[in-house]
Amino acid sequence: MEEYKDKASFEEFFKQNYVPLDYKSIRNEMREAAGDGWSLFTDEYKFRGKIDKKDFIVHMTGDATALLKRLWKMQLMS
Repeated sequence: MEEYKDKASFEEFFKQNYVPLDYKSIRNEMREAAGDGWSLFTDEYKFRGKIDKKDFIVHMTGDATALLKRLWKMQLMS
């Protein structure tokens, strides 16, 4: 990760490069994938029976993680 000499430098970089993500679009795509029979989470995580905001992404299947990354990238490029 690039280092910044001061807070102002980082703030300028952030202002020029920040792209907000459309949560609803990503949510809908993930729901559609789950509806198509995809398993979004590992069996061990599902067995716990509780999805937690703090660590859900760590327990996603490889396919679900790849889809999420692809959706983020598409959002950033649009």
